Amino acid sequence: MRVFGVECMIDPPGGLQLLFATTTVDYVRQAHYPGTAEIASGVVRIGGSSYVIAQAAFQDGRCFALAEAVMVKAIAGRPSSLREQERDALRGCF
Repeated sequence: MRVFGVECMIDPPGGLQLLFATTTVDYVRQAHYPGTAEIASGVVRIGGSSYVIAQAAFQDGRCFALAEAVMVKAIAGRPSSLREQERDALRGCF
């Protein structure tokens, strides 16, 4: 079942949604444009119905930003427990 895309935001299949509960970004140094950035991402915590994604952004081998996002699995706008299969998939992102 898809949880991404405009159609899932307007009329989610089975009411399933993936919600951003919190997003934080800390800029630790200046980055430059034009230029390229490399982003490292991973799951750092798994809760009952949520998980936390951490990211670090690099330019020229130096970190310029750190971020965390709390993602919540919801059905019809209410938190829904992560299934064991979903937890296993997230554990593969540590």
